[in-house]
Amino acid sequence: MKNLFTKAIVIVLIFNFIASATIWDSMEMASAKLYFKQKNYPKALEFLKAEVSKNPTSEDGWFYMVLVYHELGEIKNLKDAFDHAVVLNPKKAKDLNQMRIVEWAKLFNKGVEDLNNAVDSIGLAKAIESFELTCYVMPESTLNFRNLALTYYRMGDYENAIPNLIIGSDNGKDNMSVKLIGDIYLEKATNFKEQFNNINQENFEKIKNLDMIREKIKSADVKYYLGQPTSINKPKGKKKIEEWSYSKYNLNLTIEDGIVTVVNNQYKPQIDSSNLYLALEYYAKAISILQKGIETFPNDAKISETLMNSFIGAERNDEARSLLETRIQKYPDSKFDHYNLGVFLLKENKFEQAIASFETSLKLDTAMSAARYNLAASYVNWGVKEQERIKKEEQIREEEELKSDKKNKNAKKEKREIDKSYLEKYKLALPYLETIVKDKPDEVPMWELLGQVYANLNDMKKADEAYKKADLIREGKK
Repeated sequence: MKNLFTKAIVIVLIFNFIASATIWDSMEMASAKLYFKQKNYPKALEFLKAEVSKNPTSEDGWFYMVLVYHELGEIKNLKDAFDHAVVLNPKKAKDLNQMRIVEWAKLFNKGVEDLNNAVDSIGLAKAIESFELTCYVMPESTLNFRNLALTYYRMGDYENAIPNLIIGSDNGKDNMSVKLIGDIYLEKATNFKEQFNNINQENFEKIKNLDMIREKIKSADVKYYLGQPTSINKPKGKKKIEEWSYSKYNLNLTIEDGIVTVVNNQYKPQIDSSNLYLALEYYAKAISILQKGIETFPNDAKISETLMNSFIGAERNDEARSLLETRIQKYPDSKFDHYNLGVFLLKENKFEQAIASFETSLKLDTAMSAARYNLAASYVNWGVKEQERIKKEEQIREEEELKSDKKNKNAKKEKREIDKSYLEKYKLALPYLETIVKDKPDEVPMWELLGQVYANLNDMKKADEAYKKADLIREGKK
């Protein structure tokens, strides 16, 4: 780690205090001053303790106690005595505070030196000890808490780093503290979300597989997604009909001539959301500190990126989308920003804009497979939407013509070409799909999708090959 920590400037002070007893001093105070003059500081401290115990408002007692602790190097005790002395004797507050600053500077510099020289936890522990004392001696300085937090962070002790970083951030005014807090909270949120997904993985897989089961799909596809049925019943007198049951899914199917005709799904998954709630809590914490940071440092790319990832993780999509559009203007070479914006646009069926975003991502990184996959998905979905639109318009037109024919039986029908402009979208999807199945040859859904695109383009040979490849993978033959 680079030596990023600089030392404080040590103020050299010369104290010209004349320790002489006065006629109104108590016996304890007079003895303390005598021993102080003789530089017998332990003995002076003994009488000073007796003095302030007997007289808690003794101005000289607390003042000299600060001097003695300064000489003995007992910094924490010096601070405690200082707090009493400045209240009882405000006129000497300036001199006392200078002494406090001297001791603080020594501690601060020692902490910086220990930290820069640390090669293991022992060295870091020494730095922590010094910085903890600086926080105690001068709690008004956020720099102390910042350095203490950074030392804990370097040690990997995030639990102790966070509260000190929060103080050190000065309500979002220190960008390094904001970044570290944001990173820690985002990492915690991400870990809890991963735990949520891992704990519920089996149920999620079941839900995903069940979503693929619908009427008119092949029975072979059912086995691919769900495995062999728990039981198969063949009703008497109905040779081509089978009733399949999957007990763990609480699912019953009717299969007729190898095709699903009836789906009876009663599955109700039990999802444990406890880790998800913790994830959302830490996403919210990250967002809170990062929003303060971005107000102070609007051009800090790291704070902005972490905030965007926190929005996305928390599924606060409107805020993520707004920030993404701002980031793309500021950081046009960020492949992830273009990709993430493309995902939002694809979900909104804004295909042309989504394609532009994914194409930019691929230009910035030609190996970005996720962008390639979503480019294919954009073109296919666009083609499907166009096909559905054209079909609906054709139905409306036919209904209108039918009404017109009834009114005018002698009207001559005009031959009209069917609009197949949607096929262009399928053609544009092809090179991306072909690359995907080449890179990931065992993906059944991709082979199926490729087969459907070939079929729509009337390339039945390639469509048949793609479907056969999907079937071979299902059967484990590849």
